[in-house]
Amino acid sequence: GKPTKRILLFSSGTLFVIFLALFPSSIDARGPQRQLHVSPEGLDFDNVDEPQRVSWPHLVGVDAEAAKLEIEADRDDLNIVIVPFGAMVTADHRKDRVRLFVDKEKAVVKTPRVG
Repeated sequence: GKPTKRILLFSSGTLFVIFLALFPSSIDARGPQRQLHVSPEGLDFDNVDEPQRVSWPHLVGVDAEAAKLEIEADRDDLNIVIVPFGAMVTADHRKDRVRLFVDKEKAVVKTPRVG
């Protein structure tokens, strides 16, 4: 027999999904991101002159008000927001905000970090 030609038609959405499957790190919907060089203690060493704390892993399990006071003592330039764990929040990244995710007893349940 005669060889047959097969033509596959894909929608642009299907092609995009295939592209993402093949190259998952090629596209970031948030655009270019600055990679932080953070120590285990939560210090940002990209600011070599004066490293600033950007996360507080040791505050997990601590009362939210006590955690807020400690973060304010470290960085008085930050707006600290107490949020119930699982609550809807915006996905924006802000260098002047720390969210304290808390359980019903108001204990911090997730590492507080700038963003």
